[in-house]
Amino acid sequence: MKNFIIIILLIILLNSIINSCAKKEEPTKPNLQKTPITILSSKLAAGWSHSMVIKTNGALWVAGNNGNGQLGTGDYEQRSTWTNITSIEKSNAIASGAYHSIKTMPDGTLWVTGNNGYGQLGIGQDIEKYTWTHVTEITNVSAVATDYLHSLLITSDRTLWVTGFNNFGQLGLGNNIDINTWTQVTGMANVSAISAGYYHSLALKTDGTLWVTGNNTYGQLGLGDNVNRDTWTQVQGMTDVSVISSGWNHSLLIKTDGTLWVTGFNANFQLGLGDDIDRNTWTQVTEMANIAAIEAGVYHSLALKKDGTLWVVGRNNEGQLGLGEDIKQKSTWTQVTGLANICAISAGYYYSLALETNGTLWVTGDNGNYQLGLGDTMQRNTWTQVSE
Repeated sequence: MKNFIIIILLIILLNSIINSCAKKEEPTKPNLQKTPITILSSKLAAGWSHSMVIKTNGALWVAGNNGNGQLGTGDYEQRSTWTNITSIEKSNAIASGAYHSIKTMPDGTLWVTGNNGYGQLGIGQDIEKYTWTHVTEITNVSAVATDYLHSLLITSDRTLWVTGFNNFGQLGLGNNIDINTWTQVTGMANVSAISAGYYHSLALKTDGTLWVTGNNTYGQLGLGDNVNRDTWTQVQGMTDVSVISSGWNHSLLIKTDGTLWVTGFNANFQLGLGDDIDRNTWTQVTEMANIAAIEAGVYHSLALKKDGTLWVVGRNNEGQLGLGEDIKQKSTWTQVTGLANICAISAGYYYSLALETNGTLWVTGDNGNYQLGLGDTMQRNTWTQVSE
C-alpha cells in the first residue's frame, strides 16, 4: 500500500512539471536590427585648406588656413587647433569654399566670410571679409553650398539663389558673367538640395529629378556628352534621387533605394568603378548598396552607409583615404576598418573629415595649413581622433 501511494505521488509531481513547462513562454528574441544612423553632413565642412564643424550646442569651431579671412576670426592668423568662434552664438549649416565660407543661423539668416574676388560672398562688392558678415538681403535660408569661387543657396520657399564666378555657366543663368549679389534663378522651383563643384553645380528637386549646369569637359554633368551648359538642365531618365555631391570634376548621387551612381573625371579612380575611364553618363556602382551620404573631393570620394560604416576610393597620396601610407590609391570602394557609427563626412582638397555619433571628430590627409586641427602640419595617413 505504501509503495502504491508513493507511485501516485510521483505521477502527480511529474504531471505538475510537464504542465509547468507547457505553460512557460518562449524567451523574447532580441531585436538584432540596427538603428539607422542619423546623417548630419551639414554640420561638417572641409574646404581647400580650412575646416569647420558645428557642435551639438550650435557652436562653430574652425581650423586651418585663414589667409583670406575664411575662418571669420577677425584676423588672418592660421589656427593650428580647433577654435570656437565666440562671436557667433549658434550655427545651423556650413559650407567651405576654396578661400571663403558661408553659413546659416537657426533663424535662417545668411553669414559669409573670406575671399570675395569674384563675388562669391554675394555682398554686392568684391571686398574680402575676415569676420562673419550678415547678408541682410537674403532671409529664410535653408541650405548652402560652395566650392571654388561660386556659391549656391536655397530658401525656405524652395527657390534657388546663386552668386560668384560663372566662367563655365556654373550659376545656370544663361550666360558666363560673374555676379556679386545673390540672384534668384528663375524657372528653378521646388529645389530641395544643392551641391557646388569646381566649375559645375548640381540641384535636386522635391520630385527626385536631377538638374545640372556648368563645366562638362569630363562628363561631370552626366548628360551623355561633354558639352558645357549655362542653364539648369534636367538629366533625363534620372529619377528618385535623394542625395547629390559634386567634386573637382566628378559627381556622385544616391537614389532613394540606397544605390550609388557616379559620373565624370576618373583618372584617379575616384568613381570607384575599378578602372580609370571617365564617364559622361550616370553609372551605377553595383557593389555599393544602402548608401546614406556621399562626398566628392578633388581626386577622392567618400561614402557613408546606413549602418554607419565609412567607404573610400580614389587617390590616397596625401593620406586622404586614411588607409595607411603604403596605399597610394584605391580603384574600388573600400571600407575603413576601425571606424564605426559615423554620421557625417566631408571631403576637402586632399584631406577628409568624419564625425562619429558620439561627437568624436576623426581626420586624415594633407595638413600643410593645419586644416586637420591637430596642432601641427604633419600629414596623417590613417584616421586620427581629434582631442579636445
